[in-house]
Amino acid sequence: MSLSLIQRLFRSTVVLLLLLVITGSGFQANDLQLHLNGLVVQRQFDFLTWTIPALAQKVLQVVSTPQHYLSIDERREAVREYFRLLGVVLELRDSIEIAYSDPTVNDPGRATQDEYDEADAIRDQLMGMQLLVEAVLQEQISDILSDEGYGVLGVLVPPVMFRVTQLPDQIIVSPRDRIEMVASAHLAPGLKLSERLKIEARVDKYLDVSSLVLPIAGLSTFPTMVHEATDIKHVVEVIAHEWVHLYLAIHPLGTHYDSNPDMRTMNETTASIVGHAIGSRVMERYFPELVPREVHDVLDREREVGVKKVFNFRHEMRETRIRSEELLAQGSIDQAERYMEERREFFVDHGYRIRKLNQAYFAFHGAYARQDGASGADPVGLAVLELWERSYSIRDFLDEMSELTSFSELLLILNGG
Repeated sequence: MSLSLIQRLFRSTVVLLLLLVITGSGFQANDLQLHLNGLVVQRQFDFLTWTIPALAQKVLQVVSTPQHYLSIDERREAVREYFRLLGVVLELRDSIEIAYSDPTVNDPGRATQDEYDEADAIRDQLMGMQLLVEAVLQEQISDILSDEGYGVLGVLVPPVMFRVTQLPDQIIVSPRDRIEMVASAHLAPGLKLSERLKIEARVDKYLDVSSLVLPIAGLSTFPTMVHEATDIKHVVEVIAHEWVHLYLAIHPLGTHYDSNPDMRTMNETTASIVGHAIGSRVMERYFPELVPREVHDVLDREREVGVKKVFNFRHEMRETRIRSEELLAQGSIDQAERYMEERREFFVDHGYRIRKLNQAYFAFHGAYARQDGASGADPVGLAVLELWERSYSIRDFLDEMSELTSFSELLLILNGG
């Protein structure tokens, strides 16, 4: 039996197993989850309808291996051209949306017809390129993971497979008296803002909770769902992030994802760290011309510009989370909610377009400790980051994290236990 046939049979088996798992999105059955499902049932995303054609495309990709007919340079150029064209489409889409929201445009349909036609033409071109570009990125990420020692006979478990697609929105639910993600559901993509607001209002009213409908960048279905974005590094990070979730799904850390908020934070922070590391290595190896000579994270620094400090989003968001939790712990729910709204307006004044800042916002974003400060003083994410800093490699870090079943076990490792 040829290696390629073994790979196809193995991947087919993995597909059947992983279709049962959507890591990072499910919750154990509870009354609140059941009530939420009932309230949004008409707007829930149909995973089965999306998965079947996506898997068919992946089978075609595995059989045809379109990237093997191109040189390394041609593969890189195909990826760059795809994302360049995608950027044009997204700019056209923004232009169309502006026209429809402009009260001075009497007939936005006619005014934007040329933009529609151009976008449709480029979309056709992108569809012809998508299979190839996805195969190239999958191979590049797989090579980096193989260098880290993952895979058996050159076959990764699970394989790296993704589709660039329009992702569902996700509604997050937290109790009002504390910050904790207690339920969630995925909604059909493309919901208008007015529809999102109605769903949130209905959920808040009937369940007496804090809810938020927000977009997501990726989802660890199989194949992985990845949103449309023009930054190659960001896309690679999302793909790698979701691969980590699928990898962890058959390890203790992943199987305990829903056991408590600490485990969710440990999972998400681990995936974020590894996704970022893989993204950096892919860019350095395959797209070095796109790697800036010096990278500054505006969220991580405050620097002087004359006598004025640059606004530090991470710091301000961290302080907002801490103060909000203090008020909630005192039982001052209304005061906490007024404070969060005041802080939201403060962020908007500084150029950060946050539509809603509430308990659900922090419950979702707070699990990603290496990102925007929304985790506040939560020690869990910081402990994961500390283990990463002590680790010799991606493999060393992920192997150690994957076997954990509690935050106390992580602390024991850090304390030399």
